[in-house]
Amino acid sequence: MRRIISLCLALIISLSMLCFVNADVAANEDEAAYWRSYSSDYYYQQMNETEKAIYDIYNKTMEEILLSDEDIEYVYIDMRSLKLELNAENSSLVKMIFYVITQNNPQYFFFGAFPVETNGWVGGEEVLGSVFIDILKDFQKGEDRARAKEEYKSLLESYVKNVPENALPEEKEKIIFDLMAERITYADYYLPSGQMMVQNAYSALHGKTVCVGYAVLFSALMNKVGVQCIVNGSSAHAWDMINLYGYWYCVDVTDADCFDPLSYHSYNQKYGLLIPDGMYEDLCPKVDKPYDNLEESTYSSCYIHKDYGTFFIVNALDNEYGRLCKFIDAETTDVEWVACNGKAYKVVNYQDTEKKMNFSDFVERLYVVALGRDSEKEGKEFWCEHVGNGDLTGADCAREFLNSKEFTDKELTNEAFLKVLYRVFFNREAIDDPNGYDFWLKSMETVDRMTVVDGFINSEEWVGVCSSYGVRSGSKIKATKASDNAIAFATRLYTECLGRDPEQDGLNFWSLGLTNLELTGSQAAREFFYSKEFIGYGLDDKEYVTRLYKTFMGRDPEEEGFNFWIKELSNGTKRDEVFDYFCVCPEFTQICNDYSIIR
Repeated sequence: MRRIISLCLALIISLSMLCFVNADVAANEDEAAYWRSYSSDYYYQQMNETEKAIYDIYNKTMEEILLSDEDIEYVYIDMRSLKLELNAENSSLVKMIFYVITQNNPQYFFFGAFPVETNGWVGGEEVLGSVFIDILKDFQKGEDRARAKEEYKSLLESYVKNVPENALPEEKEKIIFDLMAERITYADYYLPSGQMMVQNAYSALHGKTVCVGYAVLFSALMNKVGVQCIVNGSSAHAWDMINLYGYWYCVDVTDADCFDPLSYHSYNQKYGLLIPDGMYEDLCPKVDKPYDNLEESTYSSCYIHKDYGTFFIVNALDNEYGRLCKFIDAETTDVEWVACNGKAYKVVNYQDTEKKMNFSDFVERLYVVALGRDSEKEGKEFWCEHVGNGDLTGADCAREFLNSKEFTDKELTNEAFLKVLYRVFFNREAIDDPNGYDFWLKSMETVDRMTVVDGFINSEEWVGVCSSYGVRSGSKIKATKASDNAIAFATRLYTECLGRDPEQDGLNFWSLGLTNLELTGSQAAREFFYSKEFIGYGLDDKEYVTRLYKTFMGRDPEEEGFNFWIKELSNGTKRDEVFDYFCVCPEFTQICNDYSIIR
C-alpha cells in the first residue's frame, strides 16, 4: 500500500512539473510573439542562403537571451557550422547582419557594439569560429533585464494606444511621426550606470537618441500597428522606408524633428541625401520611380475623399511622372482622374471598361484635369447642354477652360502649362513624349499659348479623346477609329431596326460617321428605316410600329400607344409622319445622350 501511495505521489508531482514546463513554454511563446510584432523580416526575405543562415544563428541566441531572466555578461555565438572562410569579407558580413537584425528587431536592445569574431577549426580547416557580443552593464543581471523589458513594453504601448485600429495606414503613420517628434530630443542617451546607450528604440523611448534610435523606434511602431516599415541607412545616417499601398517611401523623423516648427519636407519623400550603403544598398526595396507624397514642407492629408470612395495620393509633385493617386476601396476603378486642392491626379489603378462615356463625363474631365476641381452644378449643366446639342465642339470647350480667369489666375510657368495640355488633350504625361515636349516648350518662346493649344487640338490624340466621349473634336483631323459608343449605337440600329447582326464593313462605315459627327442619331436611323433592305422586308403596320418602339424607345410598345399608332396608320397617316414623331421623342433623346450621339 505504501508503495502504491508513493507511486501516486510521484505521478502527481511529475504531472505538476509537466504542467509548469508547458506553462513556461506557452508563456515564452506568447512573449516571443509579442516582441516579433514590432519587428520586420523584410531584409531576411531578401537574403541569400548563407546570409539567412548567419541571421538564423544570431536570432536564435538573441531570442533566448530576450526570454531569459538569467544573469548574462556576454555571449559567444558559434558560427563553425557555416564553415565560412576567415577573411575580411566574411568578417564584414557577420557584422553587417548583426547591424541589420538589431535595427529591425527592436526587442534586442540590450547588446553592446558590433560583435568581435574569433577563429575556429572544422576538420582541420581554419574557419570563422565564434562571434563575441557583450551585454550592456545595465542589462546583465536577469532582474534588471526583466525590469527593463516591462518598462520597454509600457513605453512602446504609450505610443500604440494613440493609434486607432480603424485608421488608414498613412493616418497611423502621421500620428506616430508627430508623437515621436513631440517626445524625443536629438541627443545621446546615457544609461543609469553612466554608460552611453547603443542608440536604438530603447533610447528613443526614453526621450533622447540619435538617427538610429529614431529610425528603429519608428519602424517598430509602424509594424506593430500593421504598416510595413523597415530601417534603412548609410554609414552617415539612418532613416526608414515605409510601404503604403504597394509604394515605398523614405521617412526621416530625425531630420523633421530637428526643425522648429516640425517640418514635413522629409516625410514620405525621397531626396538626395538618403542613399543607402552596405547591406542596405543591396537589400533595400528598389524604388523604380521617385514617388513623393508631399509637395510642401507643411503637412496636408495624403488622402482624397470623394462621395464614391477614397484615394491615396501616390505622388503629389508636379514632376515628370505627374500627380498620381490610387483608389483604395477596391483593386480597380473606372474613375480616371480625381481633383483635389486645385490639382488633377491620374488614378493608377484606373481600368478602362465598356462603360458608356457621355457628354457629362467629357465636361467633368475638363473641370478636373484643367481646373483641378470638381464641377459645380450650374456650370456643368451649361456645358453639357451645348456640347450635347452640337453647339460647341470639344475644342471650343477646351479653349474656354484654358482661357478662363480661374485657369489663368494659376499663373503657371510654361513648363507647368505644357504639362496640363498633355493631360487635357493627350490624356498622358509629358514624360511619355520628351522630344515633343521639348519642341512645344521651345515654340512657346516665340508664340502665344493659345496658338500652342490649337496645335494640340489638331492632333489625332485629341480626336481620339473626344470620340471616346462621343464629342465632336473641333479638330481639322478626323478620327480614323470609331468610338466604342458609336460602335454600340450603330450595332443597336442593326439589331433593333434590321433584326440582324451587323456586317463589319457596314458597321465601320456607320460608326465612323457617327464618331466624326458626319451623322446624327436620327439621320443614321432614317438611313436604316429607309434602306432597300428594310423596305424589302415588307413589314405590316404592327411590325413596323414595334420596330420603331424598339429602336427609338428601347422597349416593346405599351398597348395604348401601340393601338393609337396602328389606328393612325389605318386612317391614312403616312409612315414618314409617324417616323418623324419617334425621331424627336424624349426616349430617343435619352438613348442618344447615353451613347454620346447628337440626336
